[in-house]
Amino acid sequence: MSEKQAGLFSGWWTALLQLRQVSGERREQVLGDIHQGSIPGGTYYGLLGIATVVAGIALLIDSAATLIGASVVAPFMTPIIGMSLALLRGEVESLSKAMLALLIGALLGVILCFALGRLSPMDEFTALLLAQTQPTLIGLCVASLAGFAGALAMIDERVSPILPAVAIAIALNPPIAAIGLCLAAEAYQGALAALLLFFANVLVTLAVSVVVFFVAGFASHGETGSRRGGAGQFALTLISLTLLATALTGHLFTLIDDLRANRLVDRVPDEQFAQLTDTALTRVEVDSTAQGGSVSAVLDTPQELEPKPAKVQASPSMTLLQQAEPIAREAFADREHIHIDDISLVELDSGPVLVIAIQSPRQPGPERVEKFQKFLRERLQNNNIRVDIRRISTSEVSAKGPVILGAAHYGALDDRQRRIQAQIESLLTRLITNKPHFYVQAIDAAPAGESWTVRGWVAGPNVLSPADIQSLQGAVKRDLNQQIDLKILSRVELEVGEEGYQPPPIR
Repeated sequence: MSEKQAGLFSGWWTALLQLRQVSGERREQVLGDIHQGSIPGGTYYGLLGIATVVAGIALLIDSAATLIGASVVAPFMTPIIGMSLALLRGEVESLSKAMLALLIGALLGVILCFALGRLSPMDEFTALLLAQTQPTLIGLCVASLAGFAGALAMIDERVSPILPAVAIAIALNPPIAAIGLCLAAEAYQGALAALLLFFANVLVTLAVSVVVFFVAGFASHGETGSRRGGAGQFALTLISLTLLATALTGHLFTLIDDLRANRLVDRVPDEQFAQLTDTALTRVEVDSTAQGGSVSAVLDTPQELEPKPAKVQASPSMTLLQQAEPIAREAFADREHIHIDDISLVELDSGPVLVIAIQSPRQPGPERVEKFQKFLRERLQNNNIRVDIRRISTSEVSAKGPVILGAAHYGALDDRQRRIQAQIESLLTRLITNKPHFYVQAIDAAPAGESWTVRGWVAGPNVLSPADIQSLQGAVKRDLNQQIDLKILSRVELEVGEEGYQPPPIR
């Protein structure tokens, strides 16, 4: 330890020991002020509600000045100091009153900021709001200094309590506002992190204040009891502080690692483009994924740059995926009814699995998947790779209804054709629904030369028979004098409840 550091430590220790010189008259005055101020009232909750709403607005508009202004109003100092003093002196009633004032005030602030978040559009979280969802060990240090200053200001009449009160409010008021705003935005992980920050700041402020009041002699041996009894009073606080400090230390180390990685990522493009004349690097964006990540650099330059891809050693899994993906897309290219959404590779203990997500009206059979898997193994010369086809079911709906025949919805029909189309669809719907517990989910009719092509989706207790289809075609010919080619996708599916039978949802 240097001579300067030793002198600074000695100065702090001397100031702390001087607290023992507080007169009995001043001690009684402080006790009376704290006990009276710890009793919640309408003014306390009114000021706290105003302060929390203003803090919520500050977080929404990303204004540090407004946040400090909100903390000037927030009356958090008195209940915190009251809790620490009651905890030290073993006054259960005073402790419960001060704790109730703090918790009810915090709950009121959360409710008000939740309403504020619902009324205010939040496209994205501001930097100030995000800061309240990232508790760190540094935040604990700030709260501890605020607790020390607050207790010292209450004891020493020469120190104004206004600024320490603002410091304590800054540690407690913004996390409460952040909890309400995160809940309103359904960002529950952020709300939990803000809640952790609030309780961490409460505990550390409480612990430091207890130490200051203990050194100042605000509790006699008879009030604190034996050493074992005194340790029992502080056990829960100390355990909670230890657990929080451990969790926040881990978070701090993770933050440091992220900062180092980001600094490295920022330095590499900066070094690469520093050699180019009239070129400025304005922004670097990092997109991290489980397999790695990509870095995008935005430049201001009048010259045209030729791309020079960096040589990156890919992992075996990435190499295998890069080889398999073009083969898979080539194999599906001539399947007009199949659309590939995504291709990924999953490494299992039994070997690699190529997962292909497709959109298709039909479920592929195992024999087709096996045939493609054999083809892929031959092309890759890898007998360990397996294939998993993940079919994504899709449906199209227009203003007319579910789309079965595109021509029935988007075809160029004249007025006569539209009238006949409506008559065919209406007649078939009525005839099918006249059968007990049959439901028409969609009927599409489209002209096909001199006749009509008709397709439908029908659900019921059994499938329609070919004789039923022939009868329906005959009814349209007889009643409307129209020749139709009718095909029905008939499903045995009903939704059954105590109220009876209902049509199933369209799939």
